[in-house]
Amino acid sequence: MKLIKVYGITFSIHILFFPIIISLFFLGYAEEMLILLAIIMIHELSHGLMAILLGIKIQEIQILPFGGVVKLNNTLNFSPKKEMIVSLAGPISNVALSATIFFLQDYFRWESLGFEFIIFSSLAIGIFNLVPALPLDGGRIFRSFLTLIFGYKKATDITSVVSKIIALGLIALNLYLLTIGSYNFTLIMIGIFIFYQSTKEREIAFYSTLKDITNKKENLNETGSMMSQHITVLPEITIGEIFNQFSANKFHIIYVLDQDYALKGIITEDEILNGIIFYGMNYKVKDLLENRKKIDKITNNIKKYTY
Repeated sequence: MKLIKVYGITFSIHILFFPIIISLFFLGYAEEMLILLAIIMIHELSHGLMAILLGIKIQEIQILPFGGVVKLNNTLNFSPKKEMIVSLAGPISNVALSATIFFLQDYFRWESLGFEFIIFSSLAIGIFNLVPALPLDGGRIFRSFLTLIFGYKKATDITSVVSKIIALGLIALNLYLLTIGSYNFTLIMIGIFIFYQSTKEREIAFYSTLKDITNKKENLNETGSMMSQHITVLPEITIGEIFNQFSANKFHIIYVLDQDYALKGIITEDEILNGIIFYGMNYKVKDLLENRKKIDKITNNIKKYTY
């Protein structure tokens, strides 16, 4: 649910935020509800501030019951290392807040259950957000690390699977607790949310990667140069498997070898993208080599009639 847009940044609240917050209110935890909301806002603003300091444009800040999500405008503008730093900013702010309240409380000899609640809640939110499941900060940190090795698309696929295992684990734990007369409604909601969101992240990963890779042409035209990455493949591999290895901040050149490991041909990143558009992810690279002239002709005709 979108609330307001400030300087191009959309602030929104996820629908699951309301049943949990309303439940807390009617259970007599109105003060705790306001404290949690303040902690979550500090958490998210820390993400946003770090992104701005790193020169990253923010598209949306979404408030969740247990934290939030900062959606960045274009992954081409930042490296996986920068995403790790932005993701870590939230949990670090939680630890810093808890430590500040703890030392102030100790120094001024403050005694209040409210301060104890702030310390515990801020730490709990910070630590929980480090769980390696999307869309939590830990999931984004884990995916960023995998992106350095496998590329964004495959990294998202792996993180999505891990996220679903964690989500099912949370739901199974609560079902077990239910059998012994105890359960945690909040954890059930979080488990369902993580499972749903990780599926959604996997679905949009292809389109996000395709969009960012396409935008590289603009970036290359502006700067005149870009780091390249060479990928060596055999003829039977699919162009989808090659695409999964692409990253947004490098231009890819694919060397195709024959069965005797001699060079059979060279394919550019652009040809892989055109092949996916016309023939799909399961099209083999050997067929792309054979039909590249046909694909180029179709692409040129499209450009001719479009422009």
